Amino acid sequence: MIIEGVLAETGYHGFRQSLEANHKLPGLLDGIRLIARDESRHIRYGVFLLDRLINVSPGGWDVMNLRMNELLGPAMSVISEFWEHYDDENGPFGQRMETFLDFASSQFDKRMKVLERDRGKSLDEIVRAAVADIAQDEGVPQPA
Repeated sequence: MIIEGVLAETGYHGFRQSLEANHKLPGLLDGIRLIARDESRHIRYGVFLLDRLINVSPGGWDVMNLRMNELLGPAMSVISEFWEHYDDENGPFGQRMETFLDFASSQFDKRMKVLERDRGKSLDEIVRAAVADIAQDEGVPQPA
């Protein structure tokens, strides 16, 4: 959730944005897109695992929620530390720190919302929700 889901995904996002905005290295850009897609699948499985663990462990939500929120601050600090030597007008490849912090925060929030949505659900309900999420993300039509 933190290393891959916040930090790595934010790095991939920034890498893609920088290459796209500057029309540089299209082959590398395609490779980064594929790596990011693969990483998002790993993250999805990690969230699915946490979902199941939370729902079979007494106090699972409270423990996970506390720990994830403890780790978010240091993760955001890793991002902001990168920008210490730049100002908003002179970021690398025209990037801005706020864009990275906003993206990282949204990635964290997106995963936490899934975990919160699935609190108290049965394993079958969690599986159905996960399959529906994957289908939606990959543009697969849903049965009526």
